[in-house]
Amino acid sequence: MPPTTAAGAYAGVLAQVIPAYKDADRRDLRSLLAWLLGRALASAAGSVIADAASRSSGPRSDAPRSDAVGDTRRLVVVPMPSARHTTRARGDDPVGDAVAQAAAELGLLCVRALRPVGRLADQAGLDAAARAANLTRQLRVPRRVAAGLAGRRILLADDVLTTGATLAEGARAIRAAGAHPVAAAVIAATPRRGAILI
Repeated sequence: MPPTTAAGAYAGVLAQVIPAYKDADRRDLRSLLAWLLGRALASAAGSVIADAASRSSGPRSDAPRSDAVGDTRRLVVVPMPSARHTTRARGDDPVGDAVAQAAAELGLLCVRALRPVGRLADQAGLDAAARAANLTRQLRVPRRVAAGLAGRRILLADDVLTTGATLAEGARAIRAAGAHPVAAAVIAATPRRGAILI
C-alpha cells in the first residue's frame, strides 16, 4: 500500500456523513467530501513533490518545464472504483465523482483508470484477510488507458482506508500497467491504519 494521507479519522461525524453520501443518496454532501479529500490530496501531492525534489540532483537547464521536479502536470489522480453491481444499484459513482471534483478543484488530472475484473463481494463486514482475498488481482488498467499513464506519478484516492487492501490492489494494478503509484489520499481512515492524518 502506498503512503496514505487522510483528512480525518473514520469516527464521529465522518463515519455518518460518508455512508449517507454513498448509500443514502445524500449527493448534496459531495462538495464537503470533495473539499476534505482535496486537503488530503494536496498534502499527498506536496509530499510527492518534496520527495522527488530531495532525490533530484538539481534541475537541468535544458529540461522542459513539464519534466521539472515538482511539476504537478505529471501527477494523475486515480479513484478506486466501486464494484460494478454497486455502481449500477446506486445509479452513479459517488466516490469517483467526489474524487474527480477534488482533483479538478486542485487543478490535477483525474483518470478513472482502474476497472474491476470480476464480481467483488461487498467489503463491509469483511476482516483484513477476507478483504485482501476478495480483491486479489481483481483490478486492472485497460491498455488504452495505461498508455496515457506512462511516466506519470499516480495518486490513488478513495473514501475510507479500512485495512489497506483496496489501495494495495489498486497500486498493484497501476504498477502492472507500467505506471508508478506514489501516494494515496482518503477522506477518512480507521484508527488502526497507518495513514497520516492532517
